[in-house]
Amino acid sequence: MPRWYRPLRRARAVALANVANVGCARPTIAGGVFEVAGFALVAYELARIQRREFGEPEFLKRLRLRLRRLLRRPVMHTAEAAGAIAVGGSVRATVRQGPGKTLDERVEALEENIRRFETEVDQDRVRLASEIEEVRAKLAAMRSELAQEHQKERRSARRPCELR
Repeated sequence: MPRWYRPLRRARAVALANVANVGCARPTIAGGVFEVAGFALVAYELARIQRREFGEPEFLKRLRLRLRRLLRRPVMHTAEAAGAIAVGGSVRATVRQGPGKTLDERVEALEENIRRFETEVDQDRVRLASEIEEVRAKLAAMRSELAQEHQKERRSARRPCELR
């Protein structure tokens, strides 16, 4: 006897003992309720054991996937990193196909993801090349400013100090 059934037997015995004094109708109704609950628990336990021993039937798997597809809500994703993205980042979202799709649909989705990644990589390369050129230009400007300041310091160091 499973462990989960013992408290039910005890509860049934207590309930029947409490309502036995009231009359004939209540114990019959309470007994019927407990019988229906017992049959439901036995059916549940048998289905669980059958699934564990023999696996789930294929038509039930397909039925569950179809129901899931029909009843699922659209997926909403929110990003809370707007400040970090504005400073110097980017966002990428990837949509993956679930196990309920056919193989052709999943392959098409993978090919689309690859195409999108290739275009993103190309855009990133162009953006990085332009950023590198901007940094080189800024670096050259800073070097020329530093060289001018260095020359000014040399000239001022060469001049004799004026006495008042």
